[in-house]
Amino acid sequence: MKTLLIDRDYAGCQTIGSRNQQQDAYALSLVKSHPPSALASILLVVADGIGGHAGGREASATVVQGFVESFLECGAAYAMQPARALGRSLKDANNALAVMINTDFEHLADAGTTLLATVLNRESLHWISVGDSPLFLWRNNQLLRLNEDHSMRTLLARKVAAGQLRPTDLETHPQRNMLFSALNGVEPEKVDAPSTPFPLQSGDILLAASDGILTLQESEISEVLSTNPAQTALELAQNLLAQVASKKLPAQDNTTVTVVKI
Repeated sequence: MKTLLIDRDYAGCQTIGSRNQQQDAYALSLVKSHPPSALASILLVVADGIGGHAGGREASATVVQGFVESFLECGAAYAMQPARALGRSLKDANNALAVMINTDFEHLADAGTTLLATVLNRESLHWISVGDSPLFLWRNNQLLRLNEDHSMRTLLARKVAAGQLRPTDLETHPQRNMLFSALNGVEPEKVDAPSTPFPLQSGDILLAASDGILTLQESEISEVLSTNPAQTALELAQNLLAQVASKKLPAQDNTTVTVVKI
């Protein structure tokens, strides 16, 4: 068997926080190129279950498994069209979720999950996302969120910019985490899926996470990413989780962090 080589350092880890159940799920997978070559792409998937004990854990696990299986089946055929492959995989994963919900609709009717998936080749990445799981890029000592936030945070931030709310309201508003788009077995309200690739540069760091990472301010995330450039992807992920834990919030959410160093 030919060994797939990769010129990136990547890793993922997660913490349960103060919850009694882990409702995040994630996967990292190498995807063979077509035609075959020495360099594979990286598929990264993060899902954050919603619905509390009513199927959040099962929803995120089902969607991640369904998405990866679908992409690995169609990834080679759509190697030149990764955006199309991501879109098909999202539909397949959402259909798998619908099947799961219908097996016990009485208890799983409110089950759902966010989804963030990226596929990286040598020079660029594509992503698709539904919900509020963030995709960050660290480049030239600046942190940039790449994907859309399908939560009330976006609308609240606009009200802050318009002077209708105070900046502190973003951290305390009772509806700040409310989602207006998620996967729940029916067609989602909004999907962020750029059709053109995002160019990557040597030295970039990609961070895909569940919204538990938003316990940290962007300045705090930046500090972890910039402290020691020699840190591995796993060390960066672990240090970000340690920073989240240091907040000691009584209602700390599950947090999943995946990191890719280009």
